[in-house]
Amino acid sequence: MAKTSTVLCQSSEFGNTSEVYVYRMMERIIQQFDYLIDLHTASFGRINSYYIRANMKGKVASRMSNLQNADIILSNQGADGTLRSAATDMGIHAITSELGDPNRFQKGMISSGLEGIFNVMIDLGMIKGTIVPPAAPPVLCGRSYWIYANEGGVLEVLPNIVDEIKKGQKIAVTKNIFGDVAKEYFAPGDGVVIGKSVHPINQTGGRILHLGIREAF
Repeated sequence: MAKTSTVLCQSSEFGNTSEVYVYRMMERIIQQFDYLIDLHTASFGRINSYYIRANMKGKVASRMSNLQNADIILSNQGADGTLRSAATDMGIHAITSELGDPNRFQKGMISSGLEGIFNVMIDLGMIKGTIVPPAAPPVLCGRSYWIYANEGGVLEVLPNIVDEIKKGQKIAVTKNIFGDVAKEYFAPGDGVVIGKSVHPINQTGGRILHLGIREAF
């Protein structure tokens, strides 16, 4: 029988093209790892801070995360079907590094991402060097959630990435094609801006802002 596992999509040694691709990647590459840093950017139409997703209850994952010198660290288990969760299920120490915006070469983000990778490699004794400390401690978030639009239109999200916002603060405005305000959105609670939408056209149910909730680990 074909061995199967769930990661990104169903994997199968004898399945369709996508299933075989995932199966071979996991069996031939990923399972050889002891440590994994999964590099991401925001999706099209959105921008991200430099932040890390990891299960901070894990001692090794926690250390790897802190060595990234990121703006924000978000502690969570990782959703089923992600590379990080699949790797963790295989006993691999895994974190996800979110490095800014899609379809752009961001020199600062690239430099920060490389710095974090080299810090981990030095810490593990894989290469020689000196670990670079963070310029400032990261904001620690124990959970996060997206705020969604309930009316479509031309969207403007007001706070910037990594801004601290307060409950009741206006965070976004939706206008119709004539420039009239159709809807205003206010923060349901205190938090830090992890990511946000920058696409001007937003449908009902579209994402507005990714809010991180501060929490010490």
